[in-house]
Amino acid sequence: MQTKGYKTRRIARSLRYASFKGCNDRLEATTIRYIYIHTPKKVKFNIFKLKTNLTNTVEKIFKMEEREENRVSYADTGEERGTDTDINVDIEIERIKERKMREMEEEIKVMRESGKEGLGAIDQPLTLDDNSFVETVGKYPVVVVDCWAPWCGPCKMIAPVIEELAREYAGKVVFGKLNVDDNPRTATEFAIMAIPTLFIFKHGEPVDVIQGAVPKQYLEAKVKEWL
Repeated sequence: MQTKGYKTRRIARSLRYASFKGCNDRLEATTIRYIYIHTPKKVKFNIFKLKTNLTNTVEKIFKMEEREENRVSYADTGEERGTDTDINVDIEIERIKERKMREMEEEIKVMRESGKEGLGAIDQPLTLDDNSFVETVGKYPVVVVDCWAPWCGPCKMIAPVIEELAREYAGKVVFGKLNVDDNPRTATEFAIMAIPTLFIFKHGEPVDVIQGAVPKQYLEAKVKEWL
């Protein structure tokens, strides 16, 4: 013989099954009426509480499924593909950066090659004056300027050394000569009080100064320090 407890458990299982299957109102009403007839009052409350919890759970599941369907639908139409779009934009930006970097590297390479060709053609000292001095020392990476005068004996002694170094370091260093008598403005600006005075410029800035008719080895060693 079946007890009331057994019937109650069977009814609860039926109710749980019916709730998840989305039963219609008529079936639910019949089930509820059956519960009232065959179960005690204490059990009724627990079963109705169970039914309420199950119903709420089913509703939550339905809502989650609906949101998922909407998300998939939007994704198919391209309306909610923000993440993929952002990734594509980032990839495109990286490609543009890489292309620009390659272009800049090519431009720098061409400039270097053209600079080497330009320096290679200068194998003798340039004649500088007040007007061309600043432009010349800023045009080439390393420039050595010999400040001299026609009446200066030591200047005549170091002149052949300057010419030799100009030939030997063609393409690396540009040598120039400045007559201080004919160009007093530059001589005053650099405070040239004795000659010969040699200035070494790197990227347009004076980095070293040598005074007197020094030997070739000494001058060459000084120049190498700035290459």
